[in-house]
Amino acid sequence: MSRNAVISLVVALAAALQSCARPPVRTAAPSGAVLWREPSAHRAETPTPPRPPFRFVEEDMAGDSPKLLVTDASGTRWQIKLGAEAQTETVAVRIITAVGFFAEETYFLRETKVDGLEQLRRGREFMAPGSTLRNARFEARRESVRRGEPWDWARNPFVGTVELDALRAMMVLFNNYDARTDNNRILTVTTGSYVEDRYVVADLGASFGQVGGMGGRRTKNDVDGYRRSTFIERVDRDRVEFAYRTTPQGWARALFVVNPWYVAGEKKKRHDLWSVPIPAARWLATRLRPLAPQIRGAFEEAGYSTDETTAFLSVLTVRIDQLSRL
Repeated sequence: MSRNAVISLVVALAAALQSCARPPVRTAAPSGAVLWREPSAHRAETPTPPRPPFRFVEEDMAGDSPKLLVTDASGTRWQIKLGAEAQTETVAVRIITAVGFFAEETYFLRETKVDGLEQLRRGREFMAPGSTLRNARFEARRESVRRGEPWDWARNPFVGTVELDALRAMMVLFNNYDARTDNNRILTVTTGSYVEDRYVVADLGASFGQVGGMGGRRTKNDVDGYRRSTFIERVDRDRVEFAYRTTPQGWARALFVVNPWYVAGEKKKRHDLWSVPIPAARWLATRLRPLAPQIRGAFEEAGYSTDETTAFLSVLTVRIDQLSRL
């Protein structure tokens, strides 16, 4: 590599890392912007679950998990996700919405027959004979919901609020190692004449395992890794600091040279999530503790066995208790 190329990479990395260190900024709130609402108000919404027959539209090659688009009996489009994230994302969405935050409209079906489906480029191991998919997460793509731009953890209308800080803590509670800006989304939802912009975490699949950077020990849907992980690292005055590290490790350290912007993004994740004020952590724990039956139901809905459900729930309970005692 030439001297000029090395200098260019160093400058790019320095600029990217500098962007991580900028303090959070509360931006102006557009009309209808919302992050959280009392859970009782959410129950007023009665969306329709996916209804067979399902017809194949196309395969979605974005991201790491196998995905495809289908239509159901009503003509509604759904994105199906297969693999480990189908379960973890279903659980995380149910817990998020039970607390009062918004999320993508999500359902889990253990077996799904899809007409017109011949062979997938990814996810063939989740196909059974007769064009049937096993353990599929359905995510709605309704015409009344426009999936807008990403939003930044450190630059949005809710910076400094207890609700945003609690949502950041939930990412670490779940060990979501992929809670980067690109996975946050503004959903513009139209209900009759009313329009609101919902700030959601749109991809929660990389959860319930071990946090780490690329090249290190990071897992998802892994109760043993989840149990082994340290949650709270220390308490410093009025803040709690989490053991949340996402910097590339091992072979992936080469990305410091090859792709400094990716490295900066991984560092930014940690910078955004590693610490929250203690009042926000307590606020979250207060809302989570009564939800044990709903959380158990979320794991059961997502196809976990009784033993698996109990194991995951035991780790979550310990973590919630840790937040309560701060």
